[in-house]
Amino acid sequence: MAEENVDTNYYTGGEKGKRQAWSSWAIKHFGEMKLAKTAGLFPKKEGWRNVVEHSLVVNALAVYLAKKIVKARQPVNVDLVDSASILHDVAKRRDKESGISRDNEHAAGATRELLKRGGYSEEVIRTAEYTGRVPEISLAGKEQERAIENSPIEALIVAYADARVRNTRIVSLEEARDKNKEKIPDNADFYDKWYSFYHKVEERLTSLAGITPSDLSEESVFEMVKSGETRI
Repeated sequence: MAEENVDTNYYTGGEKGKRQAWSSWAIKHFGEMKLAKTAGLFPKKEGWRNVVEHSLVVNALAVYLAKKIVKARQPVNVDLVDSASILHDVAKRRDKESGISRDNEHAAGATRELLKRGGYSEEVIRTAEYTGRVPEISLAGKEQERAIENSPIEALIVAYADARVRNTRIVSLEEARDKNKEKIPDNADFYDKWYSFYHKVEERLTSLAGITPSDLSEESVFEMVKSGETRI
C-alpha cells in the first residue's frame, strides 16, 4: 500500500514543536479523530494513519482560507468547512478495500455511510464528499463557470484545499498538477482539465478573500495551527 503513504514530517515526525502543534490541532478535533479510528485509519504499521495527517493539513488550510474570506466580510460557515475538510478522506481505507477507485471517477464510496453513523448533518456529508475528481471538471466554458458560481463556497473551499495539499505539503496548483501527471502519465490530459477547473475555483476564492494564492503558504497556515485558533 505504498501509494497510500504520505510524508509524516508534520504530525508523527519532524521537529518537536511541529509535532506538538499538530497533535494539539488533532485533539481539538477529537470527534473527527475518533471517527477516523473507527474507519481504520490509525494503525500506523499499515500506513493508513498518514491519511489522517493529510486530512489535518487540508483541514488547517481550509479553515485558514475560510477565516480569510469571513474577515473580508463574505459569509462562510467556518464550522461546516472545519468538519467537512477533516473528514473528506475518512472512508479512504474502506473504499480501497472495497475496490472503489478514486483515480477513475468521483466516487463518494463509504463517506456518506460513515458520516451518517457518526451523526453528521447532510450538509457536512455533501461538503465532505465534494473533493477530488468532482463532476464539474468535465464541464467546459461558461457551463463550468456557472457551476462554480452556483456551488456553495464551503464546498469549493474544501475541494480547493484538498487540491492544494499533496501528501502533507501545501503546494501550488501548478506543482500539484505536474506531480500528478508525473505519477500517472496516462492521465495527463485529465490533470490539465483538473488544473483548469481548480484554477477557476482558486480565482473565485482568493478574490473573495482579497488575497493571492501565495498567501496560502505552509508558514502562514502553521502559524494558525500553533495558535490553536480553529474559529474566528
